[in-house]
Amino acid sequence: MGATHAKWGPVKPSFWPIWHANKDSLRDKGYSVRKNEDGQWQVRFVPGTQLAREMNHAKIPFDTA
Repeated sequence: MGATHAKWGPVKPSFWPIWHANKDSLRDKGYSVRKNEDGQWQVRFVPGTQLAREMNHAKIPFDTA
C-alpha cells in the first residue's frame, strides 16, 4: 500500500467509537488519524481498496470525497 495513494479526509464524530474499538486492525490496514494545520481531525484511507469499499458500504463515518 503506497502512501502516494492514500488520502486524508475529515472525521465525523461518530467515527471515534469505531476507531477506538478497531484501532489496531485499522492501523494494520493503513488507516491513521491526525490533526491538520487548522486543528481539525482527519483520517487517512486508501480509496479503491477493498477495506475502503467495505467501510463506505457499511457507512463508516468519514468523508471519502
